[in-house]
Amino acid sequence: MYDNAESFYEDAAIVTVGTKKGAINRAGELIIPAIYRILIHFTDGMTLATNEDGNRGALDKTGAVVIPFGRYNLGFLYPGRVMTVHKNGQVGLMDINGNLLVSYGRYTEYTMPTYFDRYSYYKHSDIDDVIVIWRGDACGAINRAGEEVIPLIYQGIHGFCGGVSVAVDANGKFGLIGKGGEVLFPFGKYDTIRPGDGAVVVRDSEGEYAALDAHENIIVPFGRYLFTHSTMAMLP
Repeated sequence: MYDNAESFYEDAAIVTVGTKKGAINRAGELIIPAIYRILIHFTDGMTLATNEDGNRGALDKTGAVVIPFGRYNLGFLYPGRVMTVHKNGQVGLMDINGNLLVSYGRYTEYTMPTYFDRYSYYKHSDIDDVIVIWRGDACGAINRAGEEVIPLIYQGIHGFCGGVSVAVDANGKFGLIGKGGEVLFPFGKYDTIRPGDGAVVVRDSEGEYAALDAHENIIVPFGRYLFTHSTMAMLP
């Protein structure tokens, strides 16, 4: 019946019929007809879709149009039902009612939502209510209300999940910060920092790995481990 079916998120899965996208529920019932060129995974009960004319709109889980196609030039959809919107070469942040939360041009770029983390080792519920923003080469973060919660002082910030994110300071060193901007792991102390589900894996200058909690307490002591995104295995 379907040429392809993706994984379920928020009890809905995107399906493909020919070149068109739709969505089904866990009972296999089609909840959004397969008529769209592009359909993204649901976030807080909403998805963005692109129609045959190349216009983008927002749908709920019944397939009802929440934001009409072509009314806005929509970009990314974030948890909290806020999304980037483009106009005259500038980008802003908008809620589903069309209220502009961050004016056009205040920031030059908004980082893509942390869907990669969601697909790998984070639970969807762990994705935090902060959005990484850029002004030129400087990086910081805002909350869903558009308020700046982390100043633009970093070279980069990975997506926030579980209350933490890896950041890169002005010297190119890695550290771990909280979503209020507090420094949890000092910059430059570890060569590698990888937050995961319930632990943060770090590598020291000797090439040894350990698992720590967000307060830098040791869960698994430093040693020679084979590290993947989801597991640590002791090397012989």
